[in-house]
Amino acid sequence: MHVILAGGNGTVGSAILAQALLHPSITRLTLLLRRPLALSLSSPKLHIIIHEDFLSYPPALLEQLKGAQACLWAIGVTGVGAKVEGDYEKITRDFAVEAAKAFAALREDGEKFVFCFLSAATANQAVGKAWGEAGRVRGEAEATLVALTSTLPLATYFFRPAPVRSSNPTVPFTTFQNIRFYLMSRFVIDDDVISNAMIQAALQGGSGEIEGWEGKGKPGNEGAFGIGEMKLLAAESVLAKKE
Repeated sequence: MHVILAGGNGTVGSAILAQALLHPSITRLTLLLRRPLALSLSSPKLHIIIHEDFLSYPPALLEQLKGAQACLWAIGVTGVGAKVEGDYEKITRDFAVEAAKAFAALREDGEKFVFCFLSAATANQAVGKAWGEAGRVRGEAEATLVALTSTLPLATYFFRPAPVRSSNPTVPFTTFQNIRFYLMSRFVIDDDVISNAMIQAALQGGSGEIEGWEGKGKPGNEGAFGIGEMKLLAAESVLAKKE
């Protein structure tokens, strides 16, 4: 299976990259980045494309992506990281929406193109109900993406993590972080668990539904995967079963 990974430098993006390279069902992984990969990686299944404008997908780029069956979307920025007014909405919502529109026609096997969007626990698709800017914008992204499925050969799935714990931290966690993870253990999710859940959806969701998870990918907040649901979906992965 040919899968696109958009964003591979962040905590979750780098975990998705690692898990996707290990997964036996993914035979080609195209990494779409805004800047060069922070890590030095080499794999026969990995193909890296540096793409500067995520609002535009010219024919030459789509030709390189032709035949892809799914996209794992992990591009994002914090409100603090968005230095120019309007950048948060553009990067978090608009980039994903334009990509989904462009990628919908890539799949060549008759099934729907699967778009797995990394959202946030605060997201809410209901207008005016989200908690904070991050929840509002990610909720708008989800609602816009799922609306596209009515007119395009597209299946969308949303994943809403809360505090994310790195399964392979570059530096040891501080005492404060360990205490925080312990106190919030019910809500904490490891980055490799999110990764396996998103990959599992990409592999199984081409019909517009995932077996055993009917209703996911449909409009409304119930259509998104929450923390507990991500853990259950991830447990179905062949990688999880090897552990």
